[in-house]
Amino acid sequence: MFRLLVSFLRSPHFGAFLLLVSSLLLSGWARAQAGAPNPTVRVSGTISAAATRQPIAGATVVVQRTRRGVAANVEGDFLITALPSDTLLFRALGFKPKRFALSNTSLSQLVVQVALVRDSVKLSEVRVTADRPDRASINRALRNIK
Repeated sequence: MFRLLVSFLRSPHFGAFLLLVSSLLLSGWARAQAGAPNPTVRVSGTISAAATRQPIAGATVVVQRTRRGVAANVEGDFLITALPSDTLLFRALGFKPKRFALSNTSLSQLVVQVALVRDSVKLSEVRVTADRPDRASINRALRNIK
């Protein structure tokens, strides 16, 4: 048995056999990697202040799993794509953040209205100092403009 194996390994057919087996294994691996595409959910809607119902321009919507996000436009509208198992995080300066779990929805599109509650931010200390710019750096900048 051992002699048969050694003679096969030294034969010219071994290379063709090895190439055939490796290509079959790699094609199966590639097919497994491709698999079925993950279903995604297009989540759109408006972000507004809870008390006034005014849209919040620049509020952010982030998919927590990937940390990928978008900013709401001037009307507070947004559009983001996520997986059905994801959780979205809505944030805006001066408002409490809000989480929204998609809860493995089977929908391909979801429209939501998000109302954020005001939150006061207390700053411990704000220090404003004024410095006069160096005259030489101003002259150098003016020379570069000419």
